[in-house]
Amino acid sequence: MKKKTTRKASGARASYTLKLASQMTGAEPELIRYYHVSGILHAAPKGGRSPLFDDDSIYELRRLEHYRRQLGANRQALALIGGLLREVARLEAELRFRGHA
Repeated sequence: MKKKTTRKASGARASYTLKLASQMTGAEPELIRYYHVSGILHAAPKGGRSPLFDDDSIYELRRLEHYRRQLGANRQALALIGGLLREVARLEAELRFRGHA
């Protein structure tokens, strides 16, 4: 499996191509593209080519696929769920930040 690693100030972060993200999660590449273009799934742009997905994106993609396959959530429901989960994560991070201030 092709895995590209990029360095950031916080250390090494893995980055996965669309093809590899599909293989890792079982989601079809077209569905992953839909998630990305719709803003449901975030990824780093790759200079005009297909985006790269990090470990957090892979985790979220697996979760979305669970909701789709096991619970029968449609694309509209997944968009709503994805937005709500991101908002919860943002609020949790804000609370942690305020707790340290």
